[in-house]
Amino acid sequence: MNSARLEGHTALRTSTALTASHVELATSILAPSSLGFWKREYGVSYGYGGSIAAAAALALRDATNPLGRVHAILHMVYGLRLCIFLLVREITVPRFKEVKEKIEKQSPPTRMERLPFILQCASLYYCMSLPLYITAQAPRVGKVGEVLAKGSLVTAGLGLAAQIFGDFQKSFTKWKNPDRLVTGGFYSVFRHPNYTGELILWTMSTVTGLIVASQLPWSLRLVLLSLGSCLGSVGIAFILALAATGLEKRQREKYGESEEYKAWVKRTSSGLVLPKKSKEPYAHEYNEVEDGL
Repeated sequence: MNSARLEGHTALRTSTALTASHVELATSILAPSSLGFWKREYGVSYGYGGSIAAAAALALRDATNPLGRVHAILHMVYGLRLCIFLLVREITVPRFKEVKEKIEKQSPPTRMERLPFILQCASLYYCMSLPLYITAQAPRVGKVGEVLAKGSLVTAGLGLAAQIFGDFQKSFTKWKNPDRLVTGGFYSVFRHPNYTGELILWTMSTVTGLIVASQLPWSLRLVLLSLGSCLGSVGIAFILALAATGLEKRQREKYGESEEYKAWVKRTSSGLVLPKKSKEPYAHEYNEVEDGL
């Protein structure tokens, strides 16, 4: 009888802790996303990076295993690096100040009208962070599962590296010559290594969570975390594909007649793109904020 009562108290404490952790997660994401009330573009720039970093910090704090810590650190590095990159670029490159003001002028004027967009963004960031909550507190997984999870995290790290160095290479090149088409380095393989690298990062982050989930006893919570993780992965993949599609179009319009561009397109991959243009505002703004042709 006492044993059953103790197990009941333990289950209650665990349930309460899990509920509290997700309240913290939602708060950590809504706070940075709310920057969109001030400047709409900030909801998909600093709000994006800040939300990912804050959610990762919570997961890192509560992680009980090395796999979960590494997973959280990858997310945190992505979010913090993005915020620093955007801040430096906003301060030093006048064109991006113009982009911010252009987006702001086209944005809904009242906070209530901006709320649905902010909630959509926050929901996406929430789902993208859910894989961390699978790996962070998971008990030791099987040997095969551990090897697969480590491999997927290494791949995610490579994607993050491609995204960071792709951003740096293009920014440095455009700083020296704003009209130059970037075709060397990472861009000699992928036309948009920052988008492709980010796609790899988020896809493999979700795969890591699913690998770990497959090693655990199934429960309703685990099913919901897994489904939410997949939703976040599909959502960000769709947005990145839309953004890459828009950038493909703009580059074709600007450089399409040059032989350098034609040769570059033949020998490189565009990464994930969509066949038709979309009117999705989130992807349009992500494209405007993240890339400079």
